[in-house]
Amino acid sequence: MGAKNLKAVAVAGSQRVPVADPAGVVAAAKDLSQRSFGPATAKYRELGTVANLLTFNRFAALPTRNFQQGTFEDAPALSGEALNAARRVARNSCAACTIGCEHIYTIQSAPLGGEVLGVDKVRLEYESLFALGPLCGIGDQTAVLQAALWCDRLGLDTISTGASIAFAMECAERGLIDEPDLRFGNAVKMLTLLQQIARREGLGRLARRGDAAGGGADRRRGSRFRAARQRPGNPRLRAARVANDGPGIRRRQPRRGP
Repeated sequence: MGAKNLKAVAVAGSQRVPVADPAGVVAAAKDLSQRSFGPATAKYRELGTVANLLTFNRFAALPTRNFQQGTFEDAPALSGEALNAARRVARNSCAACTIGCEHIYTIQSAPLGGEVLGVDKVRLEYESLFALGPLCGIGDQTAVLQAALWCDRLGLDTISTGASIAFAMECAERGLIDEPDLRFGNAVKMLTLLQQIARREGLGRLARRGDAAGGGADRRRGSRFRAARQRPGNPRLRAARVANDGPGIRRRQPRRGP
């Protein structure tokens, strides 16, 4: 949306959709509401979706350091239990939802673009937590919450931003881009790059594009990231290619008709 200078999409309606069986809808809603308070949803009511962090870590399925690992040694510090004990102040629900898996946490004042913020509240879901935490090798609660707050204030998607920063970190560690301080676990550099992405400054001008191809000068700058991902000598990519295509031949998909 930002590449197209699109700021927002607003939709409003003035008509109501008639319901064929209003009494049946009310009865079904009451039944669903009662069943939603069962044990299957308890973890979302008590801890929110951030409860999934330790579960995925236990299954070795937690995206860590740009998917290079499936477990994160600092996961307990970012767990729903740790966040709720230290920082949770409220929980919220989507419209008419009885579960309330949206948990709200506090964060102390921090500078943003020269403006000093006071104590603020941050909404945090599992996706934002893993993308700005383990995916970037960050185990600091304050840094992850700060990054989530800045994404909200700057209009950035937390998952896309975390993924772009994590990919840039791996490129830097492999020597594919010249950024000596951009390393997994460097929370200060993550927060700096996040602001650069929003302002299109420095490496942020490139990272904001992810791995997409652009035009003109942006296309030439973007080629550095594309080369990093497509470089044939990358052992992870080579292994994935062999697993997908076979060691010597490229698997062809059958041609489908219109």
